[in-house]
Amino acid sequence: MYHQVEKETHENLTVSLKNLERQFEYLNKKKYNAKFFSQLNTLGKKSIILTFDDGYKNNFEYLPSLLEKYNLKATIFIPTRFIQEGYKNYEMMTFEDIRNLDKNYFEIALHSHEHHNFRNLSIDYIKHDLKNNMQILDGEKIEYSKVLAYPYGKYPKKYSEKKKFFQFLEI
Repeated sequence: MYHQVEKETHENLTVSLKNLERQFEYLNKKKYNAKFFSQLNTLGKKSIILTFDDGYKNNFEYLPSLLEKYNLKATIFIPTRFIQEGYKNYEMMTFEDIRNLDKNYFEIALHSHEHHNFRNLSIDYIKHDLKNNMQILDGEKIEYSKVLAYPYGKYPKKYSEKKKFFQFLEI
């Protein structure tokens, strides 16, 4: 699970290009088979799913050539608000960038619209947010898998809300 890729880095959620290439080279050498979430029914012993959260522009700049070079695939989880409005001072992909990713190497999936921590949000808010995420991707004519990476890895904690949350995700 990755976020950003930069030539040099000292940030926690950013991997250096050199380090990422070493990791991809290792996976290729050990004959790991990268899959998309849409291929879960074809997982084998050496299957792996590579994920990148948030849609940073550096994913668009660095990943295509690396994935092709090492014959790997990656899923990018897109919070649509980050694409529409940006995120902090980071450069984000555009919807055009996302549409132009090679579908042989990239799968797009859901990461909410607002990218809020779901831990203490109401189910109604979460439903609206996820529907917004999907509607925007649909409106931009971006194909995506109905797979969700919870923002910050969190989902409702209260049992009743958690149950409703997972029931909603099954739809």
